[in-house]
Amino acid sequence: MSQLRKLLLLGAILLSGANLVATTVSAEETTPPAQSAAPAPQQTPAPSAAAPGASAPAATAEEAPPLNVDVADLMAPGKLPEIIMGDDKAPVTIVEYHSMTCPHCSHFAKTVLPTLEDKYIKTGKVRLVLRAFPLNQLDAVAFLLLRCRPTDAYVANVKYMYDTQQAWAYSDHPKEAVMAMAQKIGFTQETFETCLKDDAIWDGLREVAKKADETFKVDGTPAFFINGTRQASMSTVDDMEKALVPFIKN
Repeated sequence: MSQLRKLLLLGAILLSGANLVATTVSAEETTPPAQSAAPAPQQTPAPSAAAPGASAPAATAEEAPPLNVDVADLMAPGKLPEIIMGDDKAPVTIVEYHSMTCPHCSHFAKTVLPTLEDKYIKTGKVRLVLRAFPLNQLDAVAFLLLRCRPTDAYVANVKYMYDTQQAWAYSDHPKEAVMAMAQKIGFTQETFETCLKDDAIWDGLREVAKKADETFKVDGTPAFFINGTRQASMSTVDDMEKALVPFIKN
């Protein structure tokens, strides 16, 4: 992995809060890719040296074949509490590595997750574990803000950020846009600045991203593992239900 990619993916969240906000919000890093009116996204690759922090075209199934990983290692506790939707005793666990600036992650949250919740999570068949995989510094700030709010508000705040992603992640005035978004989820200027200086959360985010990258070879978002098996695509409800078939017992 290139040094530049390491800087963006892992090193960025080590920067001080003040410097991070100052360097996160250039228009070059937050300009969205050209998209069709009705995209069918699959995965946003991690940034390359040629296009740091920018979303790229969706990966094909051939580029992201299923990959079995050690379930005990995948589910080992980290420094940050897990964000879990559903019953801890559910027989099927989906781990999603996601990015808050990733349009494909937003697409999943808005078009696939509602069915996953209603049909599988609320019925006790599946639990969904959400894990941060920041692709750029703006991502790191977003995940930090999510962790500074009460844990029971995390999922609702994630959904809000995805619903408003275009406004804050791709704004021509990202500093102001991020602050406005933060206020909507309960921050004041003072609590916002305090949050940015939380070294424990920075370290926890770095740990999750580093392990995902080095151990589980996550190279883009969203990336899904069902009971330790990596999925090529879950970009539609049909994809999601087909992926669950081998794991769901009727």
